[in-house]
Amino acid sequence: MTAEETTAAAAAAGAPVNVPARPERVSADEIATMLGRHVPTDEQRAVIEAPLEPLLVIAGAGSGKTETMASRVVWLIANGLVAPDAVLGLTFTRKAAGELGERVRSRLAQLARVRGEASDLSMLERPTISTYNAYAGSIVADHGLRIGVEPGSRLLSEASQWQLAAEVVESWTGDLETDPAFSTVVKAMLELSGSMSEHLLDPDAVRSGLDGLVADIDSVPLRTGKKQHYADVKGLQELLADRRRLVDLVEAYRERKRVADSSTSATRSPSLHGSRRRSTRSGRASAPATGWSCSTSTRTRRTRRPSS
Repeated sequence: MTAEETTAAAAAAGAPVNVPARPERVSADEIATMLGRHVPTDEQRAVIEAPLEPLLVIAGAGSGKTETMASRVVWLIANGLVAPDAVLGLTFTRKAAGELGERVRSRLAQLARVRGEASDLSMLERPTISTYNAYAGSIVADHGLRIGVEPGSRLLSEASQWQLAAEVVESWTGDLETDPAFSTVVKAMLELSGSMSEHLLDPDAVRSGLDGLVADIDSVPLRTGKKQHYADVKGLQELLADRRRLVDLVEAYRERKRVADSSTSATRSPSLHGSRRRSTRSGRASAPATGWSCSTSTRTRRTRRPSS
């Protein structure tokens, strides 16, 4: 019988129940004082000591976002509200991720020394602080096979994406029925491909949606005495037609990515298998290294709620 069940049974029988008092929470100001740092502002304190529920914080450049998020993580862990390994912090750049991770780790270690506690968190017990791309890459490596993706698949950097897209546009034999600059077509295709991925849309679904929009516009009756739509409406129709033709390029681009990724995985496989065989004979285990790319803008960090 658990402690909670024992307490409930005693209360049901009318016996006196001694409920241990919950330890008082350490405030953000007290933690800052123990660490020899400036106490947070009222706005920062509201974020640091916010309850464990979804929270949106909007802050501009230089407003102390990294400092506030580091203090938030330390406060949660110091008060036992979450386990260290239940915290996930994501950012766009490796520099920001490294800065946030270093602040969290150093302050947790310093706080543990001040409290006279063990300060050696193992790698498995530490908060996970990473870039979006790196974290996504780790998910693919660990669980990619569940959806038929090779664990060795790599995330393309922006430069690699542009190079691959440029090859598709350069070798395209279809008529785009427009005369934009080469770089404009490549950029538009990458943006459309990214939007389709974010909204989980395949090329057929996009074609169907665009065709539906065009049909809706065409079905609108013209104003009396008008023989064609207004210039803005005609511009929209041309834009939708251009977007419709770009879908074919996106489909070719995605196929080129799939083929390139398959070729890369096939090239890696023999060397990986060979390294495993050599390691087995020598009695040592080896693990393949994984590299990740990263975008270049810093936006936000997030604290994950503890799992039940």
